Amino acid sequence: MSEHNGEKRVTRGHTWKELYQRQALVHVPYEMSTMSLFEQYSAGVPLVFPTKRFYTQLIKKGQVVFGHFWAGQWVRHLKQPWCNLPVEEQAFWMQFQHTRRSDDTVFLEMGDPTRQIPDELVPTLDLDFWIDKADFYDLDHMPGLFYYDSWDQLQEILSNGSLSETPPARSLASRQLRVEKILDMWRPLILSKFPLLKT
Repeated sequence: MSEHNGEKRVTRGHTWKELYQRQALVHVPYEMSTMSLFEQYSAGVPLVFPTKRFYTQLIKKGQVVFGHFWAGQWVRHLKQPWCNLPVEEQAFWMQFQHTRRSDDTVFLEMGDPTRQIPDELVPTLDLDFWIDKADFYDLDHMPGLFYYDSWDQLQEILSNGSLSETPPARSLASRQLRVEKILDMWRPLILSKFPLLKT
């Protein structure tokens, strides 16, 4: 934790030991897939995510920035406030067409905003298209996660003791079966590219 204008804030950068000493890790995702999510899931840590409904609401209200390409716009978080960036770095970001910025975020609209989008790509401009494909909503490949549908429900989940009960889908045996399932899916592709491995 650190102090900022009298408020306590979580600092970036934690060791595995610090993370795994917590009763659970609460996510408000900035992207549909991250490496840390797989690492935490594989380690058997209880993981808590917003429901699709609540997550979509947060994004549409601008309370969460979803880092994927959406409606012709890329979002880039800056490592420091805009006013502290070197002039050459500010110039780099401002070269993009229709760039907007807040104190610590740059919003980039890439290319010609009037361009015609092929029919088959139109669904990709819909937020639900990406939300539906997020790893943390894939119950076949990532079962046993916890979900909150409001901030109040998150508080309830964190305090009612349910996180101490390991869901059957997150047991060690289930995790080992998941690894085998993933390997089975990758095996044909790997062997088709590296046939010498068949022997």
